[in-house]
Amino acid sequence: SQRIVSPNDVVAAYWRPGDKLVVKRYVEEGEHIVLKPTSPTHPPLVAENNDDFIVLGKVIWRGGPWRG
Repeated sequence: SQRIVSPNDVVAAYWRPGDKLVVKRYVEEGEHIVLKPTSPTHPPLVAENNDDFIVLGKVIWRGGPWRG
């Protein structure tokens, strides 16, 4: 089941098409979900449907809000 996240949350997710775990910013763009990189050196991942990924949880750290 999908976990509840809000737009612009940084999430840990399993990306099924690439069979990999990613940490990306969760963004809703029209009909698609885009997992945008927190680092500009990595590509965004565009989900064609909700079956492309599973959100494992929000990224939380002790240093305060994410500024990336």
